[in-house]
Amino acid sequence: MSYIHPDRTTAPELSNFPPVFLPDYGESILPNGVKLYTYNSGEEPVTRLTLLWSTGLLESPDRASLNLMHNMLNEGCGDLSGKEVTDILEGNGSWFRSQSGRQSTLLTLHSLNSTADKVFPLLAEIISNPAFPEETLESIKHKNATEKDIALRKPSLQANIISARRLYGEGHPLALYTTPEQILAVTRDEVVDIHRRLMIASRPAVYLTGKITDKILRLLESTIGRIAFNELIPDRL
Repeated sequence: MSYIHPDRTTAPELSNFPPVFLPDYGESILPNGVKLYTYNSGEEPVTRLTLLWSTGLLESPDRASLNLMHNMLNEGCGDLSGKEVTDILEGNGSWFRSQSGRQSTLLTLHSLNSTADKVFPLLAEIISNPAFPEETLESIKHKNATEKDIALRKPSLQANIISARRLYGEGHPLALYTTPEQILAVTRDEVVDIHRRLMIASRPAVYLTGKITDKILRLLESTIGRIAFNELIPDRL
């Protein structure tokens, strides 16, 4: 087998960057005042719906409650149990995820256009009326605390914690790390409160991509577009 040896004695020629063409996107306002950004692309009848709140870990004084809120969102809403929520999502070919980054919180739903009328209303109910059942919360708390305890025994994680404290200083949001004890101390009322302050008291932006039809837009307007996001609630994150 022969190998090609590049000539490293001569620098490559300089050239200008080629033109960059960004795709066109749509922008509108939902009935509840939330901004909607759309990008109609692809031929497959699927969509990705994302809600973005401009608040994340840096603004949250209670990361343990925030993380548990994300874990609990699909564990029941309205009159539906966690199992029923999972059955509706999986039975209709959908996938749901919620997470917080440093300065933002994302809630994403991947779905088929043919079953959007089943999962869009469910997503609106998850956002506006999650159940946060006490028994399930206790189970998830103990699971997360055990996983955190195991993770804290790893030298690599300890090194990261020490480095963050040296770099940012003690007490800085980027130097904080949730302990098993903090996870176990979280109450349901704290999870309910952080959900209210993050997802209801803060108005998100909505992004819809994929094969967007008039039917999908009407569904979005009648579900997510009807949630009463109230920015007047005091003590937002």
